[in-house]
Amino acid sequence: MRSPPVSGPKLALQPRISMEMTIVICDDDTLHTDVLEQLLVCYAQKVGCSFRVLRFISGGALLSCVDKIHILFLDVNMPG
Repeated sequence: MRSPPVSGPKLALQPRISMEMTIVICDDDTLHTDVLEQLLVCYAQKVGCSFRVLRFISGGALLSCVDKIHILFLDVNMPG
């Protein structure tokens, strides 16, 4: 037997972010960082949020980052 559909308010995909988040991309392939940053910007426009994207091309450069990092996209297969 099928259960009746659940009714209720429809929830929109809206983030509840009251601070500016910092998203870091660390990859030695700039094509990958370009594509990922474009996807993140499209997502932000779609849901109406904002964040700062920092890009690094090496783990050493990433370690010099003094900013608080909320989300990190890290290539685990980089030289060095």
